[in-house]
Order: sequence, then structure tokens, then C-alpha cells
Amino acid sequence: MTRTDVPATPVYTITVTSTGTMAIDGEDILTEPGATPEETRREALSEVRIKAAYLGRPVRALVKDLHSTVPLIVDLDGTTTVLDTPHPTPRKDPFLLVLDDNDTQLCPILQLPAEAAVTPSTTHHQALTEIAAHRAAGDPGAASAAADRMETELAAEQGPTHPDTLGALTVRAWLALSDPSTARTTETLELLLEAAERRLAAGAEPHSDTLRALRNAHSLWHHIRDDDPETALELADRLLELLQDHPRRRGDIIDWATSRTA
Repeated sequence: MTRTDVPATPVYTITVTSTGTMAIDGEDILTEPGATPEETRREALSEVRIKAAYLGRPVRALVKDLHSTVPLIVDLDGTTTVLDTPHPTPRKDPFLLVLDDNDTQLCPILQLPAEAAVTPSTTHHQALTEIAAHRAAGDPGAASAAADRMETELAAEQGPTHPDTLGALTVRAWLALSDPSTARTTETLELLLEAAERRLAAGAEPHSDTLRALRNAHSLWHHIRDDDPETALELADRLLELLQDHPRRRGDIIDWATSRTA
């Protein structure tokens, strides 16, 4: 069976180990001791169903074991559909993509403007068009300045927690992370942390953008801790607070911080 009504991304990867344990995108699925492989599989699919609920639509998934890779569609009610063809290749983002070390794939925070997750009011569509034009012209500084103005105007008109304002903040974070001159700076990490904090506090949708901000913040923190371990240690608590539901990432930070303070 094929499904063309489900967007190509995100695709959640459920990995089955030789011992029967499972992980979603590298994060272990916690089950009761003695759980059977089928119970563990149901728990993994339940986690994917929750992710579908965040997006308000069915999502794609892959179940991978030592011998096969099975493409699935997981619906909002938990129904799974096994596909007879692989998932489609996502359309390439028109802008530079950002490395997300969660799965060593290139992962855009946001697509502009045709499939933008951010949908500001009509008066600010021109601002998005201006940002896209500056990016296409190779002027990331002008694009960032335009995004900053858009966020400031939206915050004044609709408030700092409005979805449009948070969307504009997400654009700013994406632009900073996709600009080689600012991609690995502490300022960009703090911008990602702010975006994730504010999005989580407001329950902003789509949740996938919040997850990308979190993952990219962790990825960038990795780079910064090599060059500036003192700053990385100072920011570790903020990152740990944001990663409450990501035990593998929390463990990575705690292990490193413990080794630094030992």
C-alpha cells in the first residue's frame, strides 16, 4: 500500500537491537522489566503516535532490525499501515541545512518561504519574502536583520508568546545556525536555547520545530564544549532543563560535566 497524503518528513526511526530492545531516533524506549518484543514494539509505536498527535496528522516511521527495514505510516489513533514502497525522498530545502548529530543527517530548522512552518499575519509575509531574497543573494547578515525586525514588530503587535512571534524567533535561530560566520558561536547557542525555552513554555506548534531547536542546541553545545569548556559548563544546566524527555542527551551532558568537575 502507498500513502501520498502524508508529508515526507519527519520520519521516525524505530531501531530493534539483537536483544529485543528498541529506540526511537537513538533514544531508548523504556519498558517494564521482562517486556516481550511485541510489548516493546507496541510501546515504541505508541511513542510515535504521540508525536503524530503533536503534529495533528499521521507521520512516517521506519522499523529497522538486523535483517530488514519496514516503512510505516502511524495514524493519530495508533493505526499502522505497512507500505509496499520506501518513504519518498524529501524535497531539498532551498537554504543551507544544519547538521543534527542526533542521527548524523542534515536537518533544517525551518523551510522558507513555500513550506514555512511559521505563518505570520499577512502584513509580515513581505518580511519572509525579504528574508528569503537576502538568503538567495548570499547576504545572511541582511536576512538576520530582517528577521530581527520582524520578531520585534510581531512582539509589539501580538505579544512575546504569540505563535507568530515565536515563529519569527525560530527563523532567527535558524538563520544564525545556517550562517557559517555565526553557526558555532555562543550567541547562536543562547538563541537556540531561548527559542526552545520559549516554545516549550508556550506549547508552540509545530512541536517538530521545538525538537529541532533542542537537538541543534545540543549539537552546537558539543562543538562549543571543545573550544570553550567553561562556557559549555555554564550553559549545561539550561540545556539539561530543556532535555527532561531526552535521557540519552541528558546522560551525555551529565557525564561530560561530571568529568570536568571531578
